[in-house]
Amino acid sequence: MKRFLFLILFFIGIVNAQIRMVPEGPMKICGTPQIDEEQIRLKLETLRLTNPVEYERIMERARKIEAFNRKSPQDQIFYAYNFKTQQHYEVLAHLHRTGNLTKIWVENESWNRGYVTDAILDELLQNLEVHSGSNSIDPNRGIIELDTMMFGQPPDIDGDGYVHFLILDIRDNFDSTNVNSSFVAGYFYSLDQTGQTFSNHKDMLYLDSYPAIYYQGNHRTDRVLSTTAHEFQHLIHYRYDPNETKWVNEGLSELAGTYCGYGLDFPYLYLGETNVSLTSWNGEVKDYARVNLWTLYCAEQFGLPFIKQLTQEPLHGIEGFNRALSISGYSEALQSVFPNWLLANLINDYNFDIRLGYHWPEARGLHAGMSDIISEYPDNFTKTGTIEDYGAEYHQFLGEDSLQIHFGGTVPESYWVVSKNNDYRIVLYPGNEISEPNFTLDSTYVLVLYSTIGQANYSYNARAARSIQRYELSYDDGQAEFGLEFTGIAANRFVVPEDSLILKEVHFWSSSENFPVRIHLYRASANGLPGSDMISPIDTTILFGNSWIQVPLSGQLVLNKNTVVFAGVELINSGSSLGFDTSTPDDESYLNIGAGWARVSAYQVGGQPLDGDWMIRTVFLKSISSDSIPAMDGEPAFVLKGNYPNPFTVGATGIH
Repeated sequence: MKRFLFLILFFIGIVNAQIRMVPEGPMKICGTPQIDEEQIRLKLETLRLTNPVEYERIMERARKIEAFNRKSPQDQIFYAYNFKTQQHYEVLAHLHRTGNLTKIWVENESWNRGYVTDAILDELLQNLEVHSGSNSIDPNRGIIELDTMMFGQPPDIDGDGYVHFLILDIRDNFDSTNVNSSFVAGYFYSLDQTGQTFSNHKDMLYLDSYPAIYYQGNHRTDRVLSTTAHEFQHLIHYRYDPNETKWVNEGLSELAGTYCGYGLDFPYLYLGETNVSLTSWNGEVKDYARVNLWTLYCAEQFGLPFIKQLTQEPLHGIEGFNRALSISGYSEALQSVFPNWLLANLINDYNFDIRLGYHWPEARGLHAGMSDIISEYPDNFTKTGTIEDYGAEYHQFLGEDSLQIHFGGTVPESYWVVSKNNDYRIVLYPGNEISEPNFTLDSTYVLVLYSTIGQANYSYNARAARSIQRYELSYDDGQAEFGLEFTGIAANRFVVPEDSLILKEVHFWSSSENFPVRIHLYRASANGLPGSDMISPIDTTILFGNSWIQVPLSGQLVLNKNTVVFAGVELINSGSSLGFDTSTPDDESYLNIGAGWARVSAYQVGGQPLDGDWMIRTVFLKSISSDSIPAMDGEPAFVLKGNYPNPFTVGATGIH
């Protein structure tokens, strides 16, 4: 979901058309794993021993707050946690909504600043108790009912039968000048389930008002609704297993947001960097992306009864995961489920094999990016590296004629995957020698390296008779400043850098999801603008946003040096948007929204020229003899790291 800032885009003298700018915006994280309750208790005990006067002042203040709250049921003083200073502070809040199951409080300061409105509260209460998101597993049930069905019953520490929500401007390290800054969108505070100092003595969850609800002059609910489902799982989980490992607990909370219909959280952040341990946790946005995909995969493979069993299993981490599988009637363990998940992230075709893909609509188009794309094979080329425990790397090989890969030393856990014409050949543990005598460009060859037994080193050399020079032409720096929403065609102008290059792929950054696009390749016309079609336009549907989309081109479109080609992306329906980069404008981007082609710099936004480039790229390939490549030390010449998502042909005929 995106917040839309409505702006008028003018093409001087020709078009007066509306366009929407879609800011990329900050990324949300959960504050729950950042709070160390034991550390808070130790600090308070240390204060009691070293500064009894200050300690008694805190105790006296707590007694006054308790007395105030008893006399004023509609206005309460709550303790909140400052994630920047790691200290507590007081919040005066008013009870704005009471439902059958929930009570919603709003910090007075957030209400007075206009961060929260009656319309926001009405929508929040409806989603809590009446319905959930349109993509929910059951849109006719609210978050409270769905989470309870999936995970279990929440505690009732205060005996009032309500779950309390406090909306406040959570104090954290959010920096509004950094569009990609993360912020704490909400948290569950386990101290509230105790009688200790700084406890609010309620079944309470905390939701952020700024920037989660109010940001840059606009109100939104998509992030706070996802967070609401997320934090409620934490409350439920605490009842059954208060000491659950973070990656398991956060994964289940991410599943809550997804299954309640509020989307996947930034899956490309994991799929573009897969060599990180599944079981590690650093509290970064990419950690949430990883466990969101993992827990969704497990829910689809083993069902909601397993998810409930995992939530309520008192054992933690891997041990708890394996025991929950066993109790649920499955013979698998994490060590065997993990490799299937890696293949699912690569192949992602649920119909081909239910183990090797996602069924959830928002995840069906996802594919892991290649950690390395190896296309040149000098005589002494050797690739070395280290796989993290429960991490993985995907190495794609491009070339022609023949391919041999030889591992030196210990061979890591691995798959060799070849796809062609909707068919797959998947080899588990291919050994220390991999041979492809018919190495071709119309097949895709991927080596999946992983480990389930701790860090694993690898070393291999590879040799192909013919290498591939790979050219990825672009004007962007890989980071979208915002998306532009329009109906029409965006195009970038490219000049072919060498003779006899095959135009293999068109890449573009999708800033929205679930929309149709049409890919065009144009010749240059006499006036230097996009002209006639070079190929028949390619229609496709984009299922997910905030990520690179790669469209492979069929056939052999061979172009010579200095040929001009325009790669165009047509947004057919309103509501879809394309990534735009303003870092280093090259003035090679064009737009046609109904009145003919013009450079984007001819348009204005808010009285200023639209100065930047479309995030549209082209990839060219050229076959050369490997013998013509000078011997090199270490890495091959053409290696791309973290290039998400990379092309992988989808097939449905069987595993060989």
